[in-house]
Amino acid sequence: METPDIQQLAREMGNNALIGTALVAVLAVLVVFVLVSRQRLRNANSNLDAAQRTAQLGSWQREVERGICSWSDNLYRVLGLPIKGTVPGLETFYSLVHPEDLSRVRETIERSVREKSGYEIEFRLVRPDGAVRTMRSKGEACLVEGGNTCVVGSTQDITEQSLMESKLSTLIRQKDAFIVRLGHDLKSPLTPLMALLPLVRERCADAEAARMLDICRTSASHIERITAKTLKLVRFSSPLASADLERVPLAAVVDGAINRYAGLMARESIVCKNEISPAIGVHAVSTQIEELFANLISNAVHFSPKGSVIRITAGEDAQGVMASVRDEGAGLEPDQLENIFEEFYKEDEARHELGRPGLGLTICRQIVFNHGGSIWAESPGRGKGTTIRIRLPHAENVMNIVPEGASTCLTSRSCSSMTKN
Repeated sequence: METPDIQQLAREMGNNALIGTALVAVLAVLVVFVLVSRQRLRNANSNLDAAQRTAQLGSWQREVERGICSWSDNLYRVLGLPIKGTVPGLETFYSLVHPEDLSRVRETIERSVREKSGYEIEFRLVRPDGAVRTMRSKGEACLVEGGNTCVVGSTQDITEQSLMESKLSTLIRQKDAFIVRLGHDLKSPLTPLMALLPLVRERCADAEAARMLDICRTSASHIERITAKTLKLVRFSSPLASADLERVPLAAVVDGAINRYAGLMARESIVCKNEISPAIGVHAVSTQIEELFANLISNAVHFSPKGSVIRITAGEDAQGVMASVRDEGAGLEPDQLENIFEEFYKEDEARHELGRPGLGLTICRQIVFNHGGSIWAESPGRGKGTTIRIRLPHAENVMNIVPEGASTCLTSRSCSSMTKN
């Protein structure tokens, strides 16, 4: 019998011990990793739940063919349902939708599943305690592995937001109605005043009295202009009627606006070049597009030096039409690029120009907003001119429209979001 090699056995035992230690270490690392991952997942879920509570929002997921549905914890709270004892699913959800909104909600969701598309819908929901809440639901249907359909989305309680928007809309309508009444009340005495002042001026022999009459006439003209502009802004704040939309050739509209200011440009030796192709047009309300370019050209002429050139161009792509009005005038500082579209904004507050109410570009912004477009200003800096750019979408993307025959009450919606970011 051979004598065991003690040294060899010791080496093998040492190696086995090292391997065992290594395995234990690896297992320890894996355990720590799993524990940390679980803690991170718990933290993430806790943060998500807190965020959903703050937003009054719940998320959900539904596998259509398998009929399996899962809700986030906060969706139960949003719907006013207990987590225990509630079976998450479409029928449970439908049972809470207000009866007058149910068919519309059901059709929207079913169409999304059929077309594998997204949807967004607002509706009323009646909680088990009888409270009626306004909800906004967004969902997206898509194909997953195996060709099955999965719908994921969220439902948010927007009751307070909806109430605030309703109150704001009411206040805006009241404000617009007040402006219209005030405008008409101002125009009534202004009409005879504007007719009589020139006649009185012709019969006035006293030079000082004549000078004061001229001041009165200038001031009355300013009131008349600002009243007209304000009423026009209110009128353009109303939603568009679909029956009023038509194809408007931009080149012809620009030619008309240029002719309107031909005399002024001739006196200042300003040349306005219309470089728009006759083939380019937009689906719009023609009177509003005419007003848009009339204001843009008027603004460009006002800020252009004598002997300068104003260029008007336009191009068309898949998204719509991009037009620009570029002058060689005073230019703008970076902080003025957004401000010029605000009501009564003056580039130089020290100068009070009675002839310019400061509403022209505000009207432009409203008109572009009505048509679902965007407007913004670009300028290299002071003394380097300004370019006003406009993007108007194709017909299918025109917004702020009411169907033919529907009510078109006055609304002055905020359109600061439609300037370029």
